[in-house]
Amino acid sequence: MSLKITNNKRKHPNYMDNNRTLEYLKLPELYSMLPSEVPTKDIPQQIIIQGSNFTQDTKCLFDGKLALTTFITTKLLECDAPVVLAGEEIIV
Repeated sequence: MSLKITNNKRKHPNYMDNNRTLEYLKLPELYSMLPSEVPTKDIPQQIIIQGSNFTQDTKCLFDGKLALTTFITTKLLECDAPVVLAGEEIIV
């Protein structure tokens, strides 16, 4: 499985002049996941994501599927990794 972190297209103002606004998308960055490995279980596993540029709108997606995501700070998220069968691999 692959993991994607997204701010769900949240835009941050960068420049304003005479009713014109230039906006850019500030992308989240992923530095690490704790734990980096989880045992195979029949319930989702909570993973702490360390990075930057997280917002209340930041979400975790595993193989393109939205996962329960809890915003902690602009540098920490908690994501529920989906159930994985024995022998399957999540690629980050």
